[in-house]
Amino acid sequence: MSASRPDRSPFLAIAAAAFLTCALGSSAGHASEEKKDAHGAAPPGPAELYFKVPDLVVNLNNTGRSSPSFLKISILIELVHPEDLPAIEKIMPRIVDNFQVYLRELRLADLRGTSGIDRLREELLLRVGIAARPVQVKDVLFREMLIQ
Repeated sequence: MSASRPDRSPFLAIAAAAFLTCALGSSAGHASEEKKDAHGAAPPGPAELYFKVPDLVVNLNNTGRSSPSFLKISILIELVHPEDLPAIEKIMPRIVDNFQVYLRELRLADLRGTSGIDRLREELLLRVGIAARPVQVKDVLFREMLIQ
């Protein structure tokens, strides 16, 4: 009796694997739908935490050089709390003034290499943090920096 009956175990294993794949795949689709709100839209991501400082162009301190050197820099200020954006807007003239006074004292050698850029970032972060207090500033990001 067993000789006339074909072995169905490979077929059953394949069918079971296909069934499980379909069942798991459909439940994964439901899990992603649960992340949407009642209107079918995904929940909002983190609010914008960046504020663009107006582009700055300053002449660098060039003691001993005959031709002037210039720095053009574009900066973003990263805030800890998005509700602080209006406060930063109000004190932006003070921030720009602090940045310009500091940048005009830099020499070309101060901006050389990664360590020079890191020191510049630290100094600008310190200055914006003092000017913006009690607003918490997370970082200062460089969008563009051109030295001529």
